Parts: sequence; structure tokens; C-alpha cells
Amino acid sequence: MLADRRADFAFRLLVALEHRAAGAPVVCSPANIHDAAALLCIGAVGATRAELAAALALVGLSDDEIAYGLAALIRTRRELGAGISLIEATALFASPALAITPRFQALADAAAAVEMVYGPPTAAAINAWVNARTHGKIARVAEKDGAAFSAVTALHFAGRWAEPFDPNQTKPQVFTRPDGETLCDMMWTTETWSPARRPRQIEDERCVGARFAYHGDRVAFYALKPRRGTSVAALCGALDGAAFRALRGRFEPNTEPVGLPRLELDLHTSLVPALEALGVRTAFDVARADLSGLGGVVDGPNLYLDEVSHAARLEVDEAGTIAAAATVMSTIAGGVSDPLVFDRPFVAAIVDEVSDDILFLGAISSPHGGACRPIPERVLQYREAMRTFGRVRDDD
Repeated sequence: MLADRRADFAFRLLVALEHRAAGAPVVCSPANIHDAAALLCIGAVGATRAELAAALALVGLSDDEIAYGLAALIRTRRELGAGISLIEATALFASPALAITPRFQALADAAAAVEMVYGPPTAAAINAWVNARTHGKIARVAEKDGAAFSAVTALHFAGRWAEPFDPNQTKPQVFTRPDGETLCDMMWTTETWSPARRPRQIEDERCVGARFAYHGDRVAFYALKPRRGTSVAALCGALDGAAFRALRGRFEPNTEPVGLPRLELDLHTSLVPALEALGVRTAFDVARADLSGLGGVVDGPNLYLDEVSHAARLEVDEAGTIAAAATVMSTIAGGVSDPLVFDRPFVAAIVDEVSDDILFLGAISSPHGGACRPIPERVLQYREAMRTFGRVRDDD
């Protein structure tokens, strides 16, 4: 099952990114990254392909199986219903000096119906393409000029909650980050929510969690808070595709209030260290990389992977979610109630419940970027009152 393989990759990738972020929040689109990297895998040969396949959890699959598996996955989510918009696009930017093999061109078309852009793959051209397809949410992802070939993927998601949060119930609250405490806007479920649309919840030996459905219930936002004493990285390290699917199947109806912080997070990072941590080394080696299945510069030096950049943005508020992502892979030549409150680091995932594909995944160490925000005294007093008269579920 390709979605299980992609989820395996997703959680291993998040662990690598979270380790490098040193406590800063991380949000990414593993689906978007995997789409771009899988195209490079199809164009790789020998040890280069073996390392990419292992990192992407594609070992044992032929190039045809990867390409047509991706196509089938994308087809399943072309129509997500009213209230959900998902735009996915792929482009191959190729220098006029690059001769692309017909086989790679055919498989890339089969996988993602790619747009071919012939001309120098400049950062400006790539960023303009991405900006247009993410509705302006990702203005910059590419950093370098001079590539012979760039595989670029873009994704834009917009979803309305099945049951919107009441903005009047959103309250200032403390969120405990790894580096201290910060102020956040905590959105709360209320008794006015219909029982069928209240977040399903789970209490597991590893975490507590809540599932928030988008309109139509085809796509859902999962928040998983590790038990105290367990880190987000440890929780992700214990999950793979099969384990996450099994965990999602155990969420049950619950009428207790749930608090979810508004989120506004950005990530712009090189994926090279994360991919190297997953075992991809040869592709970055000018002397050993073999991307000859993709093509080459006529009478020129070997292609090798140079820039691998990813940008993502996640906005969560009372109405729903807007999220966008882009990836560039470029080669060059040579109390009474028992509320569940997500007020410390947690894992966030936006999942297509039909295909099981993870569209977005985050290690939410903070509800916002930058330094900790000052916390008013009244908010601290409220927290102490809650500690006195209530109880924290995952301290039990």
C-alpha cells in the first residue's frame, strides 16, 4: 500500500527535521516532498536509486509501480467535496542543454501529468510558478540559479471545519514550549456542537489525541499530544504507516471539551541534511551520482542532486485550515469536565481518510514562530485556577 509507505517516510522525515530544528516548530508536507523525490527516484540508477528508494520507503517497487501508484493516489483525491479545495501541481524545469530520456518523460507524465518548462531553471521562474499555484502562500522556495533540471511540486489545501469554532469562545492561554512559555489563542469546542461533529478522542499509552473533521469528513486534522516525559520525536519514532492507521481507527466519540490553539507557522528549509540522515548520500556526490535514467547534458558532465528545498505554511483558525507547500529538487552538471488541551508540543497531521495519505505533518513545539510572547498576569492566574480545580488528562 503506497500510502503506508509514504506515511513511513513522513514520520521518519519529521523526526529528522525536528531534530535539526532544535526546538523550533516544524511543519511540512510529506506528500508534496515525496511526490518530487519519487520522480528523482524514477530517474536514478544503481546505488543512487537504491538509497532514494530506501529513504522514500519504495524498496521493492519498480519505476512503473512508483509512477502509476502515485497517479492512482492523486486520482483518489481530485474530488474531495464541498468545503475542501486541494490543488496539486508538478513541473519539470529543464535547461535547453538537457536531453531528457523518453522513458523518464513518459513515467513522469503518468505519475503526475507534469508541466514541462523549457528554459533556464532560474530561482525566479520556479518561485513565480510556485507562487501562482499556492495562491501566494509560498512566494519563495528556490534559492539558486544554474540548475540543469528541477523537479518542482506545489500543493495548496483549504478546508472548512465540519463544525466551526465559535470565535467568542477563543481565549488567551499559556502554551508551554521547549524554551519557555508563550501566549496563544486557544479555540474551544462547546456544548452547542452536534454530538456527531464533536472531535473524536483517544487515550493511548503513548499519547492523547483529538480528531477534527473537515466538511464532508473525508479529510481530518489530527492532534496528538505525547504523554508527559515523552517527546514529539519519540512519538513520531514509534509511528509508521500501519501504526498510524491503526491509531486513527481507535478514536472514539467523546463529549469533553477540547482546546486547540490557532496556528500560524512557516517553514523554509533545505532538505539535504534530513535526506542525508535518511541515508541519501550518493545522489549529492558529484563523482558517484547516477541520474542517467532522467537524462543528461549532451557531451557534458554527470548530473547530481544539488538543491533540495521545501517551504510550507499552515494556518489554523476558527473557520478551518489553509495550508500550502512546495518542494524543489534541482540537479546540476560536474475540573468537572476533563478537557483535552493542546497546550504543549504535539504532533499535527492533515490526513486524507480514504487514501490514508498524510498531506501535512507538523511537530508543533509552538503555535507561532519567533520568540516567546509575554503572558498577561490574568492568563497565568487562570492557568493556576485550572490546575487547582481541574486536572490534566495526560498527568493521570
